[in-house]
Amino acid sequence: MGFQNIVVGYDASPYAKAALLRAVELAQAFGGAVTLVHAFDAERFSASDYRLTLREKQSEAMQNAMEDLKAAAASVQGTKVEHVFDTGHPAETLVKVAEAKGADLIVVGSRGLRVISRIMLGSTSDRVLHLAKVPVLVVHLPGDG
Repeated sequence: MGFQNIVVGYDASPYAKAALLRAVELAQAFGGAVTLVHAFDAERFSASDYRLTLREKQSEAMQNAMEDLKAAAASVQGTKVEHVFDTGHPAETLVKVAEAKGADLIVVGSRGLRVISRIMLGSTSDRVLHLAKVPVLVVHLPGDG
């Protein structure tokens, strides 16, 4: 039995990379598959950068995120991996994809790239824990307190 369909939140942070490694270990142990999910949240951009317009900043960030996601999926050996790129709030998007895929586990890093949002609104991992209907594994970096 075990975990056959594992969904991983991925934002290219060190925490997300650790979450991916743990998810792959579990998928290999149980003969499962991994779906990497990146949720592009356009609300994190502001128009304060005078060199680029808001649309240009979003487009560039979206392209970089897609490339990071594809590279992470391609780096996994010995496990079936697919990737999903969507827009929206990361926690809500991750749970939505997990439900659509019939996931039996969601894996997230304990922190991500959104440090300011964490202070003001709470972390994505906290929100996933509250929204998910399946088990959630929160992965910490070694030595992270």
